[in-house]
Order: sequence, then structure tokens, then C-alpha cells
Amino acid sequence: MVKKHWIPVLGALSLSSLLTCCAPPGTSPTAGSPQSCAWSATPVTYPASTIPATSAGSYDTLSGIAAITPNDLWAVGSYATHLTTSGWPYNAVFVEHSDGKQWTPYSAPDALDAGKFSGDSLSAVAGSSATDIWAVGMIGNTGDSLTPPSQTLTEHFNGSSWSIVNAPDAYLGSSQGSDDLSGVAVLSPSNAWAVGTAAWNSSLAIDSSFTMGLVEHWDGTRWNVVTLPSPVPSLTAAAWSILNSPTAALPTQAIGSWSLSGIDALSASNIWVVGSETPNVTTTLSEPRTLVEHWNGSTWNIVPTPDLTLNEPMFDNSRRATDSLTAITGTSSDNLWAVGGALPQGTLTLHWDGSSWKIIPSPTTGNVRSYGNATPLTSAAATGSAVWSVGAVLMEWNGAEWKPMYTVNGQQYGNLTGVAAPNSADLWAVGNEAILHRHCG
Repeated sequence: MVKKHWIPVLGALSLSSLLTCCAPPGTSPTAGSPQSCAWSATPVTYPASTIPATSAGSYDTLSGIAAITPNDLWAVGSYATHLTTSGWPYNAVFVEHSDGKQWTPYSAPDALDAGKFSGDSLSAVAGSSATDIWAVGMIGNTGDSLTPPSQTLTEHFNGSSWSIVNAPDAYLGSSQGSDDLSGVAVLSPSNAWAVGTAAWNSSLAIDSSFTMGLVEHWDGTRWNVVTLPSPVPSLTAAAWSILNSPTAALPTQAIGSWSLSGIDALSASNIWVVGSETPNVTTTLSEPRTLVEHWNGSTWNIVPTPDLTLNEPMFDNSRRATDSLTAITGTSSDNLWAVGGALPQGTLTLHWDGSSWKIIPSPTTGNVRSYGNATPLTSAAATGSAVWSVGAVLMEWNGAEWKPMYTVNGQQYGNLTGVAAPNSADLWAVGNEAILHRHCG
């Protein structure tokens, strides 16, 4: 079969391109906010680095934001301090805090052993109070083959300072996976959850790595790895020892891969995680599909989800999209939203009504006939009746359809990676270029 490829590079699609390819014909995209609401955009200022001027800023980003209260907000990410000898960026964690009016850099530690990797990065942040905040990410850069595999990174803020808290890494037999935490939810000082992905490289010709969802739980004392149902034929330690051999032959039995990206905890007995699953990466190549799992207080269960059919056929005449979910948010047990990508077409949004997940049409950010330019959604937030999602464009659900907003006060804002809504009056979004704020008074 012909495999459809896409390149999930955040920010790969510029806003000027997005305005040209994706705006409704004959219209000029503008911020259609109510008269009582005002928008502002604050440029993100990163610490100084030795990155060459031609690449300066291309490795820097704020990746997550949490609104503890309207006057207590945190944003996390990373910036590149320099390029390693192999040409990969060396990252340091980047944390900012806001009192609701002004954003200020806040000191947070890097891992002591980051030097043997490729630095640190933070992907997500959440908290139960002003003195109980967690940020998660990874130590190392999985793209740099000259460094050891990446490890999990968790940091905690106790009301006065940030500190690194050890979290376990995923192991399969004696081999360590390349671990990355991308989402976190905090219910109390003794109940927090983090999700991500563990990967193991292989020498197989069909696929270079196997992945599995990684879930960890904080019980007030330590982080522990939690086992979730695998949606695909899983990789066993015995199989891995064979596949990891330089002379490994293609297996005759299907083995799949799966990953997790986002989490939302409505309560201690109502937690949702989202990601994607690929049923077979060994005997043939199948397309990634949406994945949702739910915690009911006692067990984790896979919840069926739909996948998108493309508006037009691919070059191989199929209409099967490459689907993935990156974030989930909700206000009640019968009102949740999961967002991600249906590539190469673009965005994907699903809604849970208490009984099933359904696809809700969302703006297209790519051309099916042109690979590599579609940008998925990366984060979502909900409060009251309002729902927001961000990526290459900021979108608001008005109760009937998604309305994209391409500029703020006439200015482009770059790719957005995180969004938070502490109340119905305020909305915050962060990205690699700016921090956006909407206040309705």
C-alpha cells in the first residue's frame, strides 16, 4: 500500500499562508469579538542564546499555560541556549508567571544530568492551587541520535520555588525507552496525573520505532507508572529483544504503536486521556487513528471514537486521514471536546455528549493534494458555554460552528500551543511568538 506522510512541525504553516489558503472566499478574516471584549498580544522575550541569527527563535516556544486564578497564571516551554556539535539545539526550561497584568520570567531548574542529553523542555503545566503546581516534559532531545534516549521530567511549585521531582521512565526488558510527558492534570496535592509516550527504536525497514502510551500518577509521595489497556497488538519484552537485533527479520505477526498527548480530569473518578493508535507497523503499514481512554475511578477503558474521511481523495485514491488527538477539555461529564489533526486536511474536533464521540466539522488548514502544510490543533479550553481551541489559528465554538480568528488587533500572532480560560471573562493563549489575552468587562 502507499503510505501517506505528513510533517507535524508546529509553525510550519505561516499565518500569511493560512490567510491565503484557508479563509472563506471573498472574506477578510478579522477578530470578530464582541464590543465589550478587548484583545492584547504580548511578544515573548526569551533569554539570550548563542544560536546563529538565521535560526534564532526557531527553537524557542511556550508550550503550555495554566490559569490557577485570573490573577495567577503560569506558562512553560523551552528555549535553545546553543547548538550542540551535532547541530541539534540544546534546550533549557523556560517558565513565566503572570499576576493577570504582566508576565515575568520565573526561575526553574534544569536537570543535573541534562548535559549528557540535549537539555530540558517543558510541555504542559497545571495546578490545584497556588501552592500545588506541576509542569511536565522531558530531559533530552529524541531527534539527536548522539545522545542517550530522553527521560521524563516533572517539576513542582510549592508556592515559593520550583524543584525537580524524580519520575520513573518506561522500560521494556532491559531497554530504556525515549520518554516524553506532554500533558498533566492536578486534582489535589496527593492526586495528579501525567501522560505522554515511550518509544523504542528498532532496525526494522518498515518502521523505525515502536511507541506506547505512558501514564504516571502522583500519590502525594511519588510518581508511579500506571498500565492502561493497549488499543493495538502490543510489543512484548521477548519480541523487543528480537526486533532490536541488527539482523532482525520482519515479524510475521502484527505489532502496533500508540501514544498519548492530552489529559483532562473532571474529578478523581472521571479522567480522560487522548492520543492516537496505529494498529500495525510491522507486517504492513496502517494509518494512525484517534484514541480516547477513560478512568472511572477503578478501571481504565478504551472509548470508541470516529475517524475522519477526507473531503477529496489522496493520490492513492483513498480518503483515509492520518488522525490524532492532542488535547481534551470539558465542563461536565456530558460536554467534552477533543482536538487534534486529520492530516493532510488539517484540524479535527470531536465532541462527547455523555454517550458517544462525534466529529464536529472544523476549518481546513491544509490542501489534501499538498503534503506537509496542514497544521493540527494543539490545545483546547472550556468554561461555561465557551470553548476555544488553538494551533495555527485560534478558534471559538459559538454553539453552532467553529469560528476562526486569524489576527489580533490586525496583527498576526504566530503558532499557538496552549490555551486557558480561568473564567468566562478571560482567555489566555501562548505560542512561540506571543501571549494573547482577551478580557471582557
